[in-house]
Order: sequence, then C-alpha cells, then structure tokens
Amino acid sequence: MTPEQVKAAFKPIGSTATRKKNRSQRMFVKALFPALFVGDHPMPMQTGIKDEMLTAIVRRGLDISEE
Repeated sequence: MTPEQVKAAFKPIGSTATRKKNRSQRMFVKALFPALFVGDHPMPMQTGIKDEMLTAIVRRGLDISEE
C-alpha cells in the first residue's frame, strides 16, 4: 500500500451533527490557544507527524480499514 492509498482510505467519520460539534470544540480551543492553529486547522504536535505516521504504516505493512 502506497502513502497515497493510505491517505485515500481515511474518510470523514460521524454525522453532520458530530462534525459540527467537533468544529465548535476546535474553535473554542483555537480561541484559547491560537498559536496551535493554522487558519481553522490545528497544527500537528510535531511537524510532519502525519506523513511520518503514514510512512510507518506502509513500511510496517499494517492493514488499514477502509470503513
């Protein structure tokens, strides 16, 4: 599985109401800690952590559910 295939396997989870609630919570945290966000998106705790995680998933041959 390539990193692109792993990224494509991730889909939004939850109902519209759940996503709205989560967005509301993110905006609350953003109001308290604006330095942790770029626009409306939270910054990863480590720069490039998502790409490193996806690379590790592929390297280790882990099975990723497409659900």
